[in-house]
Amino acid sequence: MNVWPPEFGPHSIAHHTANGRRLRQQAINGAIVGLARLPLRLSSEFYVRLSSGLGIAGCHRQLNATPTRNGHFPMQIDLTGKRAVISGSTLGIGFAIAKGLARAGARVVVNGRSETSTAKARDRLLADLPNAEVDAVAADLATADGVAQFLKQVPKTDILVNNLGIFEPKAFDDIPDADWMRFFETNVMSGIRLSRAYAPAMRQNNWGRIVFISSESGLSIPGEMVHYGMTKTAQLAVSRGLATSLSGTGVTVNAVLPGPTRSEGVADFFGKIAKEQGKSQADIERDFIATHRPSSIIKRLAEVEEVANMVVYVCSQQASATTGAALRVDGGVVNTIG
Repeated sequence: MNVWPPEFGPHSIAHHTANGRRLRQQAINGAIVGLARLPLRLSSEFYVRLSSGLGIAGCHRQLNATPTRNGHFPMQIDLTGKRAVISGSTLGIGFAIAKGLARAGARVVVNGRSETSTAKARDRLLADLPNAEVDAVAADLATADGVAQFLKQVPKTDILVNNLGIFEPKAFDDIPDADWMRFFETNVMSGIRLSRAYAPAMRQNNWGRIVFISSESGLSIPGEMVHYGMTKTAQLAVSRGLATSLSGTGVTVNAVLPGPTRSEGVADFFGKIAKEQGKSQADIERDFIATHRPSSIIKRLAEVEEVANMVVYVCSQQASATTGAALRVDGGVVNTIG
């Protein structure tokens, strides 16, 4: 939007040397009047740049430019040319992440255990985003053999989101050794194996993004799912340690910690309880938050897209200084400021 009269545009100002100062001041006055027509964010930036001596031409270029003066990227996420692998991405948070990354231009690889579920996820993505580049690779990434099979089909990636995970409420006394190992293999070792395979090429290319989808349960261990909480805490340790091992490179490693989120699995879980108790699912969800997550600030389940938005950001060019972090999308459940 031009907020100055055409005769006082940047080219006119530059060439009218005799009246340059007068014209420039008139142009600035006209621009300031026009600030009221701009959104607050743009008008504030425009005013700052006028005040700093960049002039109207400089303001116009800066408001519409792509790179900033320091070579950093403005907040318009574009992952065109990047490949992104999202483990366990046929449903729920994983699918929302795949969709968010695809919308940002990345070529995404969706993954599930079966050919049917994986193909269905790919078709759903393409139905929503017809121009997206989507590959579907079925493999059980909870096993070493499954990871090896997957890597044969996808030997390199720019972005890795370790989303695969399982959960199950169970009293501590009732959790056998086999369950502890199954949870650890699925929630922790899947990410370790994939990261170990993909990180060397990322380091060599001096660019990469690795994200572990942990949970607020990694900080506030739920008594009804100690084995699950244990794996989420382990992911935080792996994420931080791996980030440190890649220090000085263009590879970032972060953990994202969702709180209670309305994924398909969680919705089914609450739906089953609602049916058993003869209540509405909305009432069951409210009761759960009030009883088991009373510190929640938003007082509701998060949506999968809200988690995906954070992941898309940390996978972006703009997040180059964000690494080794545990980023909470928990609705304020964890009652700390750290």
